[in-house]
This record gives sequence, C-alpha cells and structure tokens, in this order.
Amino acid sequence: MDYLDPDTRRSHTRRLFLGYGLMAIVIGLGTILLVLLAYGYTFDRTSRSIIQNGLLFIQMEPVNAEVYINGELRGTGNQRLVLPAGSYAIEIRQDGYRAWYNDIDLSGGSVERFQYPLLFPEQIVGRTYRTFTAEPRLMTASPDRRWLLIQEAEQVDAFVLYDLRRQINLPTFFSLPVGVISSGSSDSSLELVEWSNDNQHVVLRHSFDDTEEYILLNHDDVSLSQNLSMRYADIDFTDISLVDKQADEYHLFDRVTGKLVYARLASDTTTLLLEDVVTYRSHGADRILFVSSGNDLLDNSSDKENDEDELSVVLLDDAELYQIMTLPAGEASDYLLDLARFRSDWYVIAGTKNQRRIIGYKNPIEQLGSNRQQQLAPSFTLRTDEMPDRVTFSGNARNVLLQSAEDVAVFDLEREQGYRYSFSDSDRGRVNWMDGHRIISTWNNQLHVIDFDGRNQQQLADCLTDSEVVFDTGYEFMYCVAPSEGNIYGSLVRYSLLAVDESD
Repeated sequence: MDYLDPDTRRSHTRRLFLGYGLMAIVIGLGTILLVLLAYGYTFDRTSRSIIQNGLLFIQMEPVNAEVYINGELRGTGNQRLVLPAGSYAIEIRQDGYRAWYNDIDLSGGSVERFQYPLLFPEQIVGRTYRTFTAEPRLMTASPDRRWLLIQEAEQVDAFVLYDLRRQINLPTFFSLPVGVISSGSSDSSLELVEWSNDNQHVVLRHSFDDTEEYILLNHDDVSLSQNLSMRYADIDFTDISLVDKQADEYHLFDRVTGKLVYARLASDTTTLLLEDVVTYRSHGADRILFVSSGNDLLDNSSDKENDEDELSVVLLDDAELYQIMTLPAGEASDYLLDLARFRSDWYVIAGTKNQRRIIGYKNPIEQLGSNRQQQLAPSFTLRTDEMPDRVTFSGNARNVLLQSAEDVAVFDLEREQGYRYSFSDSDRGRVNWMDGHRIISTWNNQLHVIDFDGRNQQQLADCLTDSEVVFDTGYEFMYCVAPSEGNIYGSLVRYSLLAVDESD
C-alpha cells in the first residue's frame, strides 16, 4: 500500500511542510500589507511608487455644505478623505453662507479632524424683542442655553425670563419674595456667580452701599429663592461657589482669614475644608486647586520648603494634598488658576498676571506618584504681551484661553499646539468662548467671532460693547443688547444664524 512506502511518506511530508511554508508566507505578507495599509501606505500608479497617506475627517454645520480641497470639490456633507502626505487648503461653502477656510500639513500615517467648522449667514437678520427703559443690571443664560434671565427694571428684585426654545417667545416677569434681596442705593449692581447644572438655580452677587450679598434665585419656583448671606450669617465669607454645580452645596471662602468652608443647604451643615487659602478654583465634588500661604500645609514637604517670597499652588484631591508649583507671593487678584478634564486627562493651569504667563500640567497626580517631592514637568506655557486678566477653558475643555487687553493666547490640548493673535481694536469688551472652538468679542458696538486658531475672523452683528451675548441650544439664534435709535439703553435683539430666517 502506498501509504506504507517510505519514499511516498517522505514525499507526502515534504509536500505538507511546503504547503505550510507557503501558507505562512502568504499570511505574513498579508499581515505586512494590512499593517502598511493601516499606516496609510499605498501604491501610486502615477509615480509608480509606494506613498504614505494621511486621513482627514471633516464635519460641519450646515451639514450639506460643499467641501473643497486645494480648490477641487471633494463632496457634500461630512467627509472622510484619504490624502497623500502634503499641504492642503480646505474650503467649505454653502449658498447663503460665508465660506470657511483653513489649511493643514498632513503627515503620512496621521489622522486629522476638523469637527468644528461653522458657517455663518452672509446676511444676519435681527428681530427686536424688547426695548429697555432702564439699563439692564444682568443678562445671563442657563448652561443648557434654554433660559435667558434679565434684570432690567429700576427695582433690583424684578426680573424677566425668556424660554429660548419657544418660537413665539413671550417674556415672564417676576420679582423675588420680600426680604430675599436687600434694598440699596440706585447704583446697586447684580453679577452672575454661577448657574447650577439643574438650569433652574443661579447664584448672584448683589453689590450695594459698599457691601455685598449672595442670592440663590430659583426661577422655576421663585418662592424658594433665598439670601445665602443671611442663611450663613454666622460664617464670615467674601466669596461663594457651587460644589459640583449642585444648587444645595457650596464653598464659602473668606479672603480675610483664608478659610474655605463646605456648606450643604439640605442638612444645614458646614465643614472647614482648608485654611491659609489665598484664592481657589474647584472642579467636581472633591478637587480644589488653590494658592496657599501656609508653610506647613503639606506634611511631606519638609524637603521642599518655599522661599518666603513664594506661595504654593496646591491641588486637593479626594482629601489628599499635592503641591503643583510655587508662584511669587501676591494678592488674590494676582493669580490665574483653573482646572478641567479633557477626555480622560486632567489639566491644571496656574500663573500670575505680573509674569504674563500661565503654565499647564497634564495629569499632575499621576506624574507625582508616590514621590511628591519631585518637580512636575509642564505640558505647555501660554504668554501674552500685555498683563493678562483671565484664563478659561473652552466649553468642551479642548482649548485654554489666556487674554489681555491687547492680545490672546490659546493652547489646543488635542493637537498640543499654541496660537497667539491680537484683535484690531484694543477698546473692546471681554473675550468669551462661544462654544468649544470659537471665541467672541465686541468692539465699536459690533460683535466679532474668530476660530480658536485665529482663523475666520468676521463681524457678525450689532451688539453693545458691554453686552452679554447668548446663543440658543442649537446655535441657530443669538441674543444681545443692540444699539437702539433714540434709546441709550438699547434693545434686546434676536439674530438668526440661519441663511433663511426660520423664526417666522
């Protein structure tokens, strides 16, 4: 029988191993090919050579806009483009809208995303909602951008509320219950402290007769509004902030004594959290970034003593203290602090106005590990030419903005790239984030918008320089106080950000 013949068996074994070898070669080549394709390599029939491509994702509003790459139409709507490594000019167009431009150096094997292009109408149409008879003391929108709250009357306790989701937007007028807010001189002012994430409660600072008080306003049930300064009259505090955006939990801070106290309305309890605090910022329920004037705050800092002319920047996280850096000693108003989470990473930023810079740290707790004596490595630094007055994260925490009266500096945490630019007019209002990718500012009673990287700067509409600018949930409409002929207080105007005004 053939299978018992030694020669036949050896021949069969050789053929078997040869087949296995060929299969291994095919699998290996296939794996290499798949890896090369995954890294963007492909064969260019024109140059008859292997090139490495990059991947470009583009998403925009309106979603049916046309996408041009180097002047060539590549499609309509959101795009996924495989392109050879190189430089590209991107243009997005839509009839009735202003074009959006940018350019990019696409590296082989890289993935670039433009998920933020927003086209504004060529003609922005406005509709007057209300003409003011007194200067508005306050204009603010809830975090979900549904509720617009305005204090406009001569009485400091009288408010107007708009529901921005309604097409026919009739205002609701209400006043605070008697005794919630103190009566003061006619030049008293209201200032936003913070909205709760329930979009019903808002904390306001009332300044009057050289003093201040804090009011918790509940626009859903005004009768539940209360005076927080009276509620906590037995505690000395100059500043207040919400804990994790909850309407019944607070941080009470006294700039004089440096004490930071936790307070909860529901249980009527208070707890001393920290002492020797110069200034602070909180995030979530248990993270507080603060400047400390105490030399013995950190039990493990004996080998990390600070100069008398320096103060520690410390992060309190889950009852543990971590020294981030030191800064020159100064007043509370000298410091710039903030912290936020972008995707899965935590970022802490700190600096002083006199140094004209802020330094950012990525995941500082993980960096320190068990060795809290080591010096942290900065992730980025932002500088301005003039003395900065504010640092903020964008709405999605992707970008950090440092601003002065003359210029701004932005750092993009996703691309790890910084930008610096100036506006054309120094006599302008404060720069604010419109959303996660655009900033807005008003000068000469004109509202301007610009992408975070300094591109696509354009004039939008008439708005008083000091007016707050509010957008609805879908960024289809914009509200501000616009100049009004014959009226020094201006008018509340709603502008449509659609090419065709759909408000009718």
